[in-house]
Amino acid sequence: MSKTKNPLNDLHYQFGQPNEDTVLKKVKANVEFCGEKCETEGEVRLVLFPSPRINVYLEASFSVSSQIANWDDDNCKINVTFPEVTALNQGFISKRHGESIPMNPPPKTAKLFIVWTPSREPVQFLGDDSTEMSRVRFHLFNFVDFANLDETNASHEVASTPNGGYSAIWVLNLKDKDWIVQIKSLVSTIETAKTIQEKGGFGLTHIGEIKQKDNAKFTGEQVSEFLSALRLFLSFIQGNGIVLVCPIGFNSSNEVAWGRWDSPTQRRGVDIWFDRHHPGQAEKLFPCFMDTWRSNQNMKLLLHDGVDRFLWANNRFGGRNVDIGIIVAQSALEYIAYRYIVNERKMLTSDSFNKLKPSSEKFRLLFTTTGISCCIPEELPKLTAFAKKKNWGNDLPRVITGIRNRLVHPDKDDDEDEEASLINHECCDATLWLLELIILRLCGYNGTYSNRLKYRRVGKVENVPWRNENEN
Repeated sequence: MSKTKNPLNDLHYQFGQPNEDTVLKKVKANVEFCGEKCETEGEVRLVLFPSPRINVYLEASFSVSSQIANWDDDNCKINVTFPEVTALNQGFISKRHGESIPMNPPPKTAKLFIVWTPSREPVQFLGDDSTEMSRVRFHLFNFVDFANLDETNASHEVASTPNGGYSAIWVLNLKDKDWIVQIKSLVSTIETAKTIQEKGGFGLTHIGEIKQKDNAKFTGEQVSEFLSALRLFLSFIQGNGIVLVCPIGFNSSNEVAWGRWDSPTQRRGVDIWFDRHHPGQAEKLFPCFMDTWRSNQNMKLLLHDGVDRFLWANNRFGGRNVDIGIIVAQSALEYIAYRYIVNERKMLTSDSFNKLKPSSEKFRLLFTTTGISCCIPEELPKLTAFAKKKNWGNDLPRVITGIRNRLVHPDKDDDEDEEASLINHECCDATLWLLELIILRLCGYNGTYSNRLKYRRVGKVENVPWRNENEN
């Protein structure tokens, strides 16, 4: 434990309270309305409510004439360009309104108010692939509130609070052979998380910093590739897709040399393998994940698309529509199976893999190859009973694909009662659990995890199934 200054005191952007806008930069803009041009200045803002986005707010003055007596005249075309940040030029007017114009006597000029929204995020506002820098700062909104409460090697600092007290700053240290990432909570993290839970929306909860080992310089191209991997990794930690919001790169003179603007994504409460009282799990997985990411293009695609599909099933469907969750999660499993069995291990040709019937054989081959049991866990009594009823035996691949098939190809004899709903819930949980284990296994992770199939409190973890009990 060490004392440190409040991380908020070192922020490049002055983020406000949850769901409040943040002004990121003032930019020059050229606005043309009904053939008349105006040079003005706008504010680039990170908007959090009602939904996150990057907007530019503009005011432009134009002469009063019969042409603009009606600001909403569709015949008067509006063109907006940004000479200093050309990446903003690709966008659209999401809102506009004009100043009320009195007629007796009419003023010489009147203001047009415009909200401009970029067509895509992130917006590269500074630097490019060749820009050199020595560190990058990024921001996390609604990130999992980890704390080293159940680990002996707790890593945290102490910072002073605005009221003169002290607060713990929890630290997540991620290291691989090239990169060092440090993620810190804030003095305000607990209160922000409480506000988000009670009122919804978004708030800054953590900040992160990226460096290379030995403080080596790196380029915009290098850090962009790494940010893609880190986004995916942290999303797998949290259980849903996240954004590393508004990363900014500093050169060796501590000047801002590179940067992007983007907004956070929606977070919903989801179940996940990562236990927030055991951040050491993330620290142990990170170098394994990065080694797998770099190993070859096939494994990079397996991780990228496989994790993204898992997140889609886990976040959007797992707790809200289990039927769709089952279908999406099993499509992710089949994708990973193909990438690993056909492309990586070259055990089967593409045609041979696709001819495996029934489809449960694809899963069975993946599980047996990676050392994951095909038996139905005892924590799934509804699935066990359903498999017995269907004469499928203690066969997890068979029962989950059988349930998926009856959802895709319903039969008049299929039950539509509460019991069927409970069976589907267990099937969805089982498929997501298998996805977590497969991803962890293919990364070579050999630590503990939180088993979603078991009722457990925060802090309750167990070894991954393939871990040697005698291994430290």
